[in-house]
Amino acid sequence: MLPFCRLFHRSVRCCLPLLALPVLVACFSPPYIHDPLAYDRSNEAFGRQKTDRNSVEVCYNRGTTMPDEIVRMAHKACGVFGKQAVFEKNDYTLCPLSHPIAAVFACVADPRRASLRFTPFRLPETS
Repeated sequence: MLPFCRLFHRSVRCCLPLLALPVLVACFSPPYIHDPLAYDRSNEAFGRQKTDRNSVEVCYNRGTTMPDEIVRMAHKACGVFGKQAVFEKNDYTLCPLSHPIAAVFACVADPRRASLRFTPFRLPETS
């Protein structure tokens, strides 16, 4: 029984870093713009350039992403269409576990008219 225990402990020590590596890589990957229609082959706009954008969702990990990076990504995505990004809400149901929070922004042509409806972007509170 003793040789089996040594073999088991040795294999666990060798495999544990290999199992932890994907988790660490996922936690330190950069934020990205979530676009589920980009992978939907049944959508008629699949593979074509966007002609307009009404909203943008930025998936991010709170521990590794700065708020200005998220806002900059949203402004860049909306700016392609001559619009500005205005923060709407944080959502926890759109993105995978590696980037569990989605910052949802509306792309508006005149942000002064929309500023009454929306709140400034803030990272969600931890409990």
